[in-house]
Amino acid sequence: MKNALLLFVFLLLNCSLSFSQATVQDTIAINDGSVSKTLTFGIDPAASDTLDESLGEADLPPAPPAGTFDVRFLLPAGNFDGSLSSWKDYRNASFPFSGTREFRIKYQVGSGTVINLAWNFPPKVTGVLNDIITGSLINVSMNGSGNYQVTNPGAFSQLKMTITYDAVTPVELTAFSAYINAAGVNLKWTTASETNNLGFDIQRQKTSGNNVKSGWEKIGFVNGSGNSAGLINYSFIDDNAAAGRYSYRLKQIDLDGGYKYSEAINVSINIPSRFSLIQNYPNPFNPSTTISFSIPEQTKVQLNIYNVLGQKISQLVNEVLDAGIYNVKWNAGDRSSGIYFYELKTGSFSSIKKMILTK
Repeated sequence: MKNALLLFVFLLLNCSLSFSQATVQDTIAINDGSVSKTLTFGIDPAASDTLDESLGEADLPPAPPAGTFDVRFLLPAGNFDGSLSSWKDYRNASFPFSGTREFRIKYQVGSGTVINLAWNFPPKVTGVLNDIITGSLINVSMNGSGNYQVTNPGAFSQLKMTITYDAVTPVELTAFSAYINAAGVNLKWTTASETNNLGFDIQRQKTSGNNVKSGWEKIGFVNGSGNSAGLINYSFIDDNAAAGRYSYRLKQIDLDGGYKYSEAINVSINIPSRFSLIQNYPNPFNPSTTISFSIPEQTKVQLNIYNVLGQKISQLVNEVLDAGIYNVKWNAGDRSSGIYFYELKTGSFSSIKKMILTK
């Protein structure tokens, strides 16, 4: 096989795992026509029906005097008697979770005259908004996006939301794999469902020859899909990994800044046995391409770009490099279409290849 796979040790890992201790949460925006506040609620394995300071719940001081806008959750302790209140309210649940949870909202108007509520729930999360008197004077379905206006908040100073969860999970990672080719270390992962998923930090850790591990470093970010109930595939290429042993993991970040880590997967990249300059990819290209090369020992390296007249138009590398495999990107956005040449030069090796820019 006369290609870059000769330079690499191939590795493919495929495992089933999921993020743990993940919070499923949603918001409801409430205003009195003048002042607004967003309350956050949800379910979490570590939550209880009382105050959970570790999850951001905080016992608020008593409501301000009448005429000042105020809105808060009443926590269940004391049967919603108002002894505990918070802008966040989480209830206990083990995932995947199906069932209902009740949340009690208390409010008073300020300079406005009505109370407006708005929500945007993901799939598998629905609710019913009721008054607490009979549950029928206000009886509103809360599916998807919606809103409701309490026109007489003096008569209804509290509402209850009964939220139904249908086999809800947090971000569920079902596969995480890595393989190596000329482009670099290719990471692929799949989620079976997502709730409030901002995205994924990709982190890397290197292990030295004496088995000492470096700290985890962020090498990239991939946007998540927010809320999803179906399979979603993701990928990322680490094109800056020299020879050595590496571990990779994902830091899944929620929309509110919360995060969880995946398990790590390990990759080994062998030290090349010879000098090699690999055909750029893609080729033809527009406007950028990747040039890969390998060096079996520490040496001074130059990587130059030439036009068809043999004139050097760019120098991509001019430094001493350790043994390893390198990927260098060239952006030819300011160049015209045509044939170009790239040359790898070391103290004992030289190679030239052709590439085509097509615009």
